Amino acid sequence: MSGSTPEDLPFIESESLESIEGLDTVIIQRLRERLNIETVQDLAQASVEEVEEALSDSDLAVSSETALAWITQARQIVETSEAAAWQTPISFLLEFQSRDVDGQTIEQTYIAVQESREEATFSGLGGEDVQDWMIERYYSISSTASDSEDSGEEPPTDLDKRATAIDEQLAPEESFSETNLSLTLNVIRVSIFQPPGARIPMVVSKGIRSLPRPLVAKDAFDLEIFFELPELAQATLPGKVNYRLEGFAKTIDSAGPILSLGESQPSALKDFEPYYETLLPDISLPSGVYRVQLLISFSGAPIPFALHDFLHFHVVKKSSTVHSRGSSNSGNSSA
Repeated sequence: MSGSTPEDLPFIESESLESIEGLDTVIIQRLRERLNIETVQDLAQASVEEVEEALSDSDLAVSSETALAWITQARQIVETSEAAAWQTPISFLLEFQSRDVDGQTIEQTYIAVQESREEATFSGLGGEDVQDWMIERYYSISSTASDSEDSGEEPPTDLDKRATAIDEQLAPEESFSETNLSLTLNVIRVSIFQPPGARIPMVVSKGIRSLPRPLVAKDAFDLEIFFELPELAQATLPGKVNYRLEGFAKTIDSAGPILSLGESQPSALKDFEPYYETLLPDISLPSGVYRVQLLISFSGAPIPFALHDFLHFHVVKKSSTVHSRGSSNSGNSSA
């Protein structure tokens, strides 16, 4: 396999091979000499067979289970680094304001976009109207960027660019050889069942980036994902290959933690079959507006993982009252 340097892999922090439990300096040196493995990222792309063979003709020989454990650790480090790399395209100033009028307390919410200085005032404290306004401002930035593209297609996100950069660095020029197969993850349809087993799901098709209605906070839901790996339409797989899909969510203000949406059961890829369906079951989220990211990884062949930033979830509390849209003012209202 071809090695890669930390400079070849932007957006991912380079990790030392010594961070892998069980690897000592002698084994690391042998992997470097035989497989040109220099970083954790290189080890994450190696196969169990390659590692076993590199160490087989010496007293360093290891079992397939040990080799798999090393590779799994490396992939987990890389995947965690990728999932943590979020961008903040827009930020807001939010104020809850109140004043007394004839003995009554009047409350309102003031919100402003820090980058563009757009601002608005809504009656009451918070509510869906405020979140809707924030989401509209977010998408206005996305649509402006899209309009500037000559092709008319949606511009690639930072996640798309990052995954493409990784794939290009890790893959030789030949396509679909036994040592190289680079796949792109395209989400075609998402069905959300809340509660799990609901007869009528909420369905979001390709090209739509937000849900038609909010999810209920802390109520479980299933996420059924129908997706495409277009390169497989003309590819023969190098043996038995399984995939696993994982989901991550983070609030759009980038202040909260990254939340796991769980992972699918390993499933097999098929020759000349680009379409697949998988399930992330029993998910629940607290209230908020989330950016959702999918990561697909592969076992059985050195196929680079792929990322897809595909949806925004609006999650509200059960008792949340839907407020009517307040009037937007061009200036700030004093408290």
